[in-house]
Amino acid sequence: MSVFTNPKIAPSWIAASAIGVIGLGALLSLDRLITSASEAGNSQIASVRANTCRLLNPPDKVILGGYYFQPAGEGQGGQLLSEGEYICDAFGSTARIERGGYAQFIVTGSTTELNKTLMQRVEDEANPDRNPNLRVRRDVSRGIYQPPPKDEPTANPLFPTQ
Repeated sequence: MSVFTNPKIAPSWIAASAIGVIGLGALLSLDRLITSASEAGNSQIASVRANTCRLLNPPDKVILGGYYFQPAGEGQGGQLLSEGEYICDAFGSTARIERGGYAQFIVTGSTTELNKTLMQRVEDEANPDRNPNLRVRRDVSRGIYQPPPKDEPTANPLFPTQ
């Protein structure tokens, strides 16, 4: 006689089996649940940044480690962005400018939501990004920021390494 056909113990075995199957399904989908939660958080961060970020021209993308500057006028010259400013592109990416003018901490959100916010901001007369010639640009002459190499430990004659 099977445990599922025995009327005395079948209800408890069926309940235990159902809990086991649900638990296995949750365990197998844990990576996707973590990713979904992270994407939701990133989308919220990107939408908050979109309210104050400096807009890049549509063909340009935010590049991790890229140096960004504010043009001084019609020419290419200008000053690097200061630490703490945010930049964004039309593809849903935003980044924070670190000391030295390079982009770090890229977060990508919903492209449609971000573009809706950016279009409302560009329509404002007081927004400096309204003029495409004055929008932030990447300084291609500087390349991409590379963090300095980590210091190698110095040799200690009392405790030699092997």
